[in-house]
Amino acid sequence: MKTIAPLLAALAACLVFGLGTAQASDPDAFLDCTVQGGEFSKTVMSTGEWSCAEMSRRQISSGAGSFPARIVRSVQIADDNFKTVTPQLLDGLELAFKTWTSSVDIGFPGRITILLLDPAGDDMPVKLPEHGAAAVIGQSECLIEVNLAGITTDLTNGKKSSDDPDAWIIQPGASEIPRQIQKVVAHEAAHCVQTWRNPKQAALTGKGADWWMEGSAEMMASLVVPRANTTMERYKQFDKDSGELPLTTMSYQSIVFWQWLWNQSPQKVLDVWSAMPTAQPGAPAQALALKAYFESAMPKGLESFQDFAQSYLDGKITDVTGAVISAAEYGEPLQIDGETGQLDVDMTAFTIYRRQLLISGGDYKVANLSNSVALAYAEPGAAWAKPVPEHTPPGDCSKPLTWNVALMPLEPVKLQGLLSFTRDKPCTACIVTDKRDQCLAGLWRLDKPALTKLLVTMLAADANDADPTIGGGDFLITFDGTGQGQWSSDSFQIFTSATQEKLRADIWIGTGGDLPIKWSSFGNGSGNLKMCRDPAREDSFSIQTMVTMIDRETQAIVIKPVVTDVPLPDEIPQLAYACNGDTVTLTAQGTGATTDPQWVLHRVK
Repeated sequence: MKTIAPLLAALAACLVFGLGTAQASDPDAFLDCTVQGGEFSKTVMSTGEWSCAEMSRRQISSGAGSFPARIVRSVQIADDNFKTVTPQLLDGLELAFKTWTSSVDIGFPGRITILLLDPAGDDMPVKLPEHGAAAVIGQSECLIEVNLAGITTDLTNGKKSSDDPDAWIIQPGASEIPRQIQKVVAHEAAHCVQTWRNPKQAALTGKGADWWMEGSAEMMASLVVPRANTTMERYKQFDKDSGELPLTTMSYQSIVFWQWLWNQSPQKVLDVWSAMPTAQPGAPAQALALKAYFESAMPKGLESFQDFAQSYLDGKITDVTGAVISAAEYGEPLQIDGETGQLDVDMTAFTIYRRQLLISGGDYKVANLSNSVALAYAEPGAAWAKPVPEHTPPGDCSKPLTWNVALMPLEPVKLQGLLSFTRDKPCTACIVTDKRDQCLAGLWRLDKPALTKLLVTMLAADANDADPTIGGGDFLITFDGTGQGQWSSDSFQIFTSATQEKLRADIWIGTGGDLPIKWSSFGNGSGNLKMCRDPAREDSFSIQTMVTMIDRETQAIVIKPVVTDVPLPDEIPQLAYACNGDTVTLTAQGTGATTDPQWVLHRVK
């Protein structure tokens, strides 16, 4: 889908835009493709002789007007080789211009010739593009070459991505071929529009202009043929490259940026084309022109680049179907867990920096050590903001505070210790007070069915056995009046199961031993209960699970059972209690279950 660079550069200066309605609609305005040594044959021929035959012609609607389009082939090949694809090509061309002109005025185009190359891949005296190519020839005729052999072979057999030799395009088979043929036509037709509108800018193709010519043409093709196999590959490639490869040195994968810009306003896509350099080639000139356009024409100026990066990371860029174009990946998070930590940044201009921070172990004071670069931060799902706050919000010690960090620098950034994290307040996992409701004091036996429901919900949330088997001895809890206590289990056991499609999981949960605790409560007869492990006293308590995966049809063991120790929590959060004579009900809130499970305690003494 590359443009024909040498020809385009040589002929761009002699293009005539707006030749007049009469000449543009005149069939004789097409170049004669039968003339040996003529402009048409010199464009497509590499060796040998060339001659062609016209197969079909149609007027294509474009905005308020129309233009003629034709399909030609080599006289060496019979029409039968192309009869199934000819309607698809002209239909695809018509759909492309109808789609684009419904959103933006692209101007009067000229005329288009589609040249079909041998679908059997026979040796022909032509320069074969990978899938397709486009160039404006003559005065305002755009020649689109379609290599049917390349398209069908790649989609039938699979093909390595040209952007990434380690990535493989998905192999959807023949069903994707008609869509891909139309997508190739739409992509190359977009090159025709680019060159008709901006011949001087397009003449620099292959010299730093691929990011806008190929990327925006790929986006415009995706408006016509949404979510094609190769389009999805471009989305994934953008995510892989955008952290290190500048936007202005990309190629097809810059489709993500162009889709975002189109969503802002289709006219802005055309305006950026016009803003591109007309004489100086290379990525630096492209970057300067892009920044100049954003600074003068975008609502937030250069800050709009940051909006693009954040929209991408938040999954807010959608295609024409309304679906998110791709999901950004943050990679391995940076874990801040200790007295101090720091965040370093080493980025190239026009790349998207993204990092996820996991801050645990307490409340941290955060300092921005550089005033030159202001990162944007957000908790997942929340709005982005900057600068960094002086303090992190106090969080649950058992759950790290998560920050997503983003930056799209417009100049290279290399800073060590951009942010520093210093522990401002240590984290105390469990805090008990001197408040104790005496209705809780005593020795209590847990109701086995209620305890079973609680443990199954907390340790095997997907278990769906309506009648689990209970074994072993009692489970006791002691609350004394001084704030000390103990859990005691005499080999309490539960057997249950869960099923999903063809598999059944047989689950065993076992508890045993003693666990010293500290406790406090706020209330009178009912209220909130806080229970914490007491590290000052030795414990022997354990919870273990064993899961056996069994094929429901053959009864064969799929995964052999392994006994796993379940780590004990330092506390049980959000526990409510209600005393009623010799019975206490404890409700474990916030477990994620539809109904919060309960413990029921019966007084022993």
